[in-house]
Amino acid sequence: MSSSDTPASRRSTSTRSIASSALVSSSVVATLLAGTFAAAPVAQASSQVEQARLPRAAAAPVVDGENDGPHSPVNRKRAATTTVRRAGAVIRDVDLGDVELGKRKGQFRSPVRGVLVTPDRPRANAPLVIMSHLRSPGCADDVSAFPCPGKDVRYDRGMTYLGESLAKQGYSVLIPDLAPLFIGIGMAQPYDQQAGYRTIVGRLRDETVAASAGRATAFGKGLNGAIDARRTALIVHSRSAYVAGPLVQAWSRSSSPIVSVMAYGGAFDAPDDHGRFTPMIPDVPFLGIVGDRDKDTKFTGQLWLTQHAGASRRTPALMSVVPGLGHNYVNRALSSTRLDDRAGCDATCPGPAAHERFLSSAARQWLDATVRRTRTTLPMTAAAPLPTTLGGLPARWLAVTNAPRVNAYLGGMRGSMRPIGRGGSVRPCLYVDPMNPAKPANACPEPQRGDVQNASRVARVTVTPSGGVRVAARTRGVRELVLQLSPNDDRADRRAGSPLRVTVRTASGRPTVIDVPATHPALRNRAGADANGTYAIGTVRLMMPRSVTASTVTGIDLTGGRASSSLDIRAVDLVTG
Repeated sequence: MSSSDTPASRRSTSTRSIASSALVSSSVVATLLAGTFAAAPVAQASSQVEQARLPRAAAAPVVDGENDGPHSPVNRKRAATTTVRRAGAVIRDVDLGDVELGKRKGQFRSPVRGVLVTPDRPRANAPLVIMSHLRSPGCADDVSAFPCPGKDVRYDRGMTYLGESLAKQGYSVLIPDLAPLFIGIGMAQPYDQQAGYRTIVGRLRDETVAASAGRATAFGKGLNGAIDARRTALIVHSRSAYVAGPLVQAWSRSSSPIVSVMAYGGAFDAPDDHGRFTPMIPDVPFLGIVGDRDKDTKFTGQLWLTQHAGASRRTPALMSVVPGLGHNYVNRALSSTRLDDRAGCDATCPGPAAHERFLSSAARQWLDATVRRTRTTLPMTAAAPLPTTLGGLPARWLAVTNAPRVNAYLGGMRGSMRPIGRGGSVRPCLYVDPMNPAKPANACPEPQRGDVQNASRVARVTVTPSGGVRVAARTRGVRELVLQLSPNDDRADRRAGSPLRVTVRTASGRPTVIDVPATHPALRNRAGADANGTYAIGTVRLMMPRSVTASTVTGIDLTGGRASSSLDIRAVDLVTG
């Protein structure tokens, strides 16, 4: 049911679509919303392109919302604030009126509504977290409009469980209602959704801060000293990822700067869509999460961060892929109607409760590490080991190196690499849409079995037990070697993965040899018993012994250990700080 408005992740077997959403008929949604979903078919995902070609079910008049926007009446009556106390949290539902969005007065108007969840104790001084939900039709019967012809669907309230979970851990959580703002399919036309977002969220933030300062606000009494906005965090889902970077920049000099960003199933531009990647997030700690069964935004977050692997940063930029999770079930407004974006899911798939447990756990861990600056297992420095789990699930990681370093190699744009030994080969190439009939000469060969999630320049290399590639270097004081790489197909020999031998050569003449096992998350064979594997660039971090740091690295040899493998290498970093 969600429509994130992103390029779908690159698939080796099909073209990347412009956007993705679940297509559901009005009758099915009405049945589901009535609570009789057991008798109704479960909706499956389809692309936005497909949706555009199919007629809507004939029903009550339907507004063509995706090419329109919100039209809140000038005389709309504001809803009264409600307050509910529940198990250590106070939940306030507030309506601040409306804002103008269009170029002409009255052209587009959106309500300013949302939910604030705070700890149920006086003067908690709880750090402020802003939770921004996904884009999806804001009315029952799959209608994108405001006001709705029928019942509203409130995705802000669908995230209240996360607010309650974090409030019990001492955070205050503000959840804006963004469904009216996100009606339009475009971010810039027919109205500016970035500007609208900053206006709506800014008004809610200002009201929240005023209430905590003891002033009279729409939130009512009881918030004096409740909220600390001096180190504000932002959690985004789906389309809201588009607004994260601009909001960090816009609030950087305010009294409530964004100091931490977390994205679940984030929407990011990739080149097959708009010809450019979404810019890198500003230099604040960033954690992105991809559920490997997400059929909406899919792996677009991974594509985006892979492109920015060479970015210079002081703070971490991380992407974690976790198994089994999808896009919709982190929001109760969708999971309550059983609108699952995951294709072919059965009773063994993680359900809504598992999605909520994961997101609550991962969010708490991330906020503790970045807002409270407490020690967790998350890799906040370039030298920190990459954890094997996140939120209780197995995790594989892509981590931009946030330390002084030398890009010994970056996707055919920096550095050099040459074949060595028997069977070694290297071919710089670029991943392109597999359905593109006019592929460039440097297009990467398509995998035979696997599904490669990449849209960037890489070196396609072959490594064997006696051959591979050598990366040129001339760098002193190397403390750590970081490899950004992945297999590019399922293994025909069904081995556990692609073993890698790393030989670091120095001016001292004594090489250092490190064997990276085939079971490393970045090198594993991802093929299942009845499904092809999905491969995305991952990170291998190798700490260097003192003998290497005290000398000058003159080259890095990558060979195949005990087996031959085909790998894609995006970057090789030599960390010196």
